[in-house]
Amino acid sequence: MLMDQTAANGATTTENDDPTTREDKTRKYTEHFTKVYDQGWSTISAIIQASPLAAKVYVFLCQNADIHNAVVCSVELLAEEMGCSTRTIMRATKWLEENHYLVVAKIATANAYILRPTDIWKTAEENKKFWSFGAATLVSKTQNKTLKRRITVMLEGKPAQQPDMFEG
Repeated sequence: MLMDQTAANGATTTENDDPTTREDKTRKYTEHFTKVYDQGWSTISAIIQASPLAAKVYVFLCQNADIHNAVVCSVELLAEEMGCSTRTIMRATKWLEENHYLVVAKIATANAYILRPTDIWKTAEENKKFWSFGAATLVSKTQNKTLKRRITVMLEGKPAQQPDMFEG
């Protein structure tokens, strides 16, 4: 039986572990974990030198990516978070993609931002042999002002009594 020790987060798996159990353990230990490789630090440094705004966008995407190294959100959400125009965000993400720091996949009116796994990795090292695509999805405050109310109505069939999560 082979043992794989993941010192960074204390998780231990074995070759004979049930894959479901191993996935649950990995998810438990890596929920808020981001590994930045040496190349990743070089990438961050290069982006900061070339474009501070692109660096802010890149770091935001890294912080919000899920265990698949991807995040789905609108350009409007990024503009809100960065305090700039959507056109500025489009230029920054286009530059990041042209320089091979990420890949942008269009999904209706949003984008999936897929991060380069040789820079950062959001889950256990042993999972790098798989490429499963799913992503955390971020929603914009300005585009979803009544989201909490709508979800409450959907789930309970009645309007929420408290203010909406995006109001105020």
